[in-house]
Amino acid sequence: MAEGEASTVQVSGEQPAPVSAGEVTPSLDGFGDIQVEISAVLGTTQLPIEQFLKLGRGAIVELEQHKDANIAILVNGFHFARGEVRVLGDKVGFAILELIDHSKDLE
Repeated sequence: MAEGEASTVQVSGEQPAPVSAGEVTPSLDGFGDIQVEISAVLGTTQLPIEQFLKLGRGAIVELEQHKDANIAILVNGFHFARGEVRVLGDKVGFAILELIDHSKDLE
């Protein structure tokens, strides 16, 4: 690839995301078969254990997040991105809206 050209990354039929030619991408050769756990967190809340133990079938637990808030996308428990829920036929998925920049955490 020539200097200044952009390549793309295609995932699940979505529009390709541009990748700058100036970015350094580490080689992932040999890591492609490693499984990671991906979780999409709609929201969280805290309850006293006494109230939790009273929950039964049909109980509704209100989450702290607003109905239009982005979901947290975790990879192996690590907050990786923010996204939004998508319905894919009879399945539910998510679209990544923003990757979390943890570079400041490393300083």
